[in-house]
Amino acid sequence: MTEPMSVTKTVMVPADAGKAFDVFVARMGKWWPKSHSILQNEVQDVVVELKPEGRWYEHDGQGNEADWGYVKSFEHGDHLLLCWQLTADWARDEALDTEVYVTFENKGDMTEVTLTHRLLENYGDRAAEMKAAFEAPNAWADMMTSFAERFDALAA
Repeated sequence: MTEPMSVTKTVMVPADAGKAFDVFVARMGKWWPKSHSILQNEVQDVVVELKPEGRWYEHDGQGNEADWGYVKSFEHGDHLLLCWQLTADWARDEALDTEVYVTFENKGDMTEVTLTHRLLENYGDRAAEMKAAFEAPNAWADMMTSFAERFDALAA
């Protein structure tokens, strides 16, 4: 039996969970680092179509789009569950099912936002490689830091 594998990163933002959820989802393209793209050009926007099976994708502003996965479930101000379907070679594979689970928990006048990329064992022989890649400073840690650092400006 394969052991479950995941990577978790947490940040705090100065707002209630509903506002944190809104900025995380609706403004993702504004806080997502522009260099983190699977297209030839920098990311212009990252879109989460907030509905069951809604697309999760990037576009470069020149008519090119790349799907990353889709929305599995969400509850406003509580959680967002996305299916991440990018392979170890950064190409989409609709058969790949890893999950990006983001929770939003009120902590006084702040919200703790926790992102867990789970089911990494579904990468098979490349699971350890991908876990290491997602644990790297320029991966989910960079994304969540960018979200927290840009939060105030995006929440205004």
